[in-house]
Amino acid sequence: FKEAIFGPSKALERKPYGPGQHGRSRFNRKSEYAIQLEEKQKAKYTYGLLEKQFRNLY
Repeated sequence: FKEAIFGPSKALERKPYGPGQHGRSRFNRKSEYAIQLEEKQKAKYTYGLLEKQFRNLY
């Protein structure tokens, strides 16, 4: 009845990063370019503009 018979699940004990030497380095800060691109895409989607229409404005 939704109780663990053999103790807690191993899935709950997992680390939030992948295995190996480079497992922790996956969560890097976003670059300035990535932030600008996200904001541009957000504005294009909000106003329903295509890339060419957007370029005519800026």
